[in-house]
Amino acid sequence: MVVRRGRRAANAWLVCLAIGGCSSAGGGAFVRGAPRAVPLAMSYDFGEVRPGTRVEHRFEIANRGDSVLELKPATASCGCRASLTAADTVAPGETGALVVSLQTDGKTGPRKAWARVQTNDPLIREIDLVLQGTVAGDVRVKTPRLYLGRVDPDESRSASVDVELTTPTVEIASVRASNDRLKVVANRLAPPARGVRLNVTLPPQGARGQINDRIIVATTSPVQPKVEIQVLASVE
Repeated sequence: MVVRRGRRAANAWLVCLAIGGCSSAGGGAFVRGAPRAVPLAMSYDFGEVRPGTRVEHRFEIANRGDSVLELKPATASCGCRASLTAADTVAPGETGALVVSLQTDGKTGPRKAWARVQTNDPLIREIDLVLQGTVAGDVRVKTPRLYLGRVDPDESRSASVDVELTTPTVEIASVRASNDRLKVVANRLAPPARGVRLNVTLPPQGARGQINDRIIVATTSPVQPKVEIQVLASVE
């Protein structure tokens, strides 16, 4: 969600001096006789969608400079694509647009993707446009990482985490720990919620060291057949 002005913005006036003068009218420096790229928005929150939904948003970029602005999609993060809606040039006073899309197949949880557009604005060569939101799956884990903290070797430490089923046809097939150091007991959540509350216990270890284990929940969901919960502790 960053217009790549960064160091360019800090040195904007030095750049202007080097290429022939600037103006600050309209709230930002730009080079006289050059285009000025002004994104009307740099991020879009698509809210919550189901896996497999194609998310798409039109980002508009105005030219508030004195000459033609050129736009060119450059790079994008994995699963994200950008394309111009019309011409790749924008006249002074006009607005161009890019459509940025994100495919959500096989994805769940918070998602954030970006697409980068290049311009011929001498002060803003690149602009990052961001899509963000949540892909809601069939299984929701409120705490995907359990940190049991610092534990004495002779001490037992417990914590719990809820695994909720958000689709009526999905069931939990099994629950197991990746290491026999952890003890896991699953109890059904109180209706109307569906799922289980996992009570995770780290018994006394008798020796110092780091614990980095996982609880593995198998489900009947085609989207989330396996959900993993990381369990961390430091036995000191």
